Amino acid sequence: MVGHRHEMDSIGDSYESFAESVLSRIAALTRIGVKTDFGTDMYCQPRIKSGDRMEAITELCLLQVKGGTPRLEYGGVDASGKWKDHEFEWLKNLWAPLFLATVDAKYEKVDVFSLWPIWWVLWQCGTPFKIVCTWRDDVESPYEFAQPTKETVLAGPMHGDGQKWIVDLGAPILRLTHQSLNTEEFRNRAIEVLRYWIQVDRITVARFHARVPLIDANYRWLTNQIPNSRQELLAMDARPGMNIEWLAKALVPSLLGLGTHLQHQGNRDAFRLVPILEWVESNAFGNLFTPKLLENLSRAQREDVSPATYI
Repeated sequence: MVGHRHEMDSIGDSYESFAESVLSRIAALTRIGVKTDFGTDMYCQPRIKSGDRMEAITELCLLQVKGGTPRLEYGGVDASGKWKDHEFEWLKNLWAPLFLATVDAKYEKVDVFSLWPIWWVLWQCGTPFKIVCTWRDDVESPYEFAQPTKETVLAGPMHGDGQKWIVDLGAPILRLTHQSLNTEEFRNRAIEVLRYWIQVDRITVARFHARVPLIDANYRWLTNQIPNSRQELLAMDARPGMNIEWLAKALVPSLLGLGTHLQHQGNRDAFRLVPILEWVESNAFGNLFTPKLLENLSRAQREDVSPATYI
């Protein structure tokens, strides 16, 4: 409407502006305009020193900004009752880790949360009906990761797994204020904490796209400190045949890389890979390189010569 906009537009913009003013003290930010905002508000890259009076940018992450007493949900149904499955398709297609930045109602602080547990839910169920994220305000005591919980909801056919998942994001990984950022020591530590989380979460996203259902997760952390406890989370499906083909195809590139390195180095451990290469080939999971590697290693093993004999 000419001359008018809903007041929530300006309130939302003010939250984003405040978050930008705080986060820009430790990172290079690119704000995404309203017309091109499909779920993230900013691109973020931590800034690091690279010499005398010089700095550079490092890892990339995405930021979703929420202010006041916000809610963060994905999926569920819209006002017309249509399932919002497109929100999960959007999440699954992200190639950079996603973080939540919240601004308090008094515009005093910015809290940053990692959204990595969402990918753990996706590994467990494929596509949920709905995800509801919660988080905590406590920054004084260490937080230990809590497994997402779920409850069955009334949903129509083909509405994902029919479950509403509750994801506890825990305590913020960072709590930032303009006052705290006036201290160089705090700024430097905040940059290192943010970089650490981006690096870990980037692996989670990369493995998701590589179809490797293993997450190296930060298990225990304290706000504004680098976590000192990690755990591995592995997803599996007990239904016969489920996911086997794409898991095998995800394995083949690494198998080839390892096999050819051991082969060219004359390392007889290469022969230990023959059974898995045979399994890959017998199930047609290989590619143009796997038959030749299998043939050459098998021949060298039969003749009891170096794996590097036939290359």
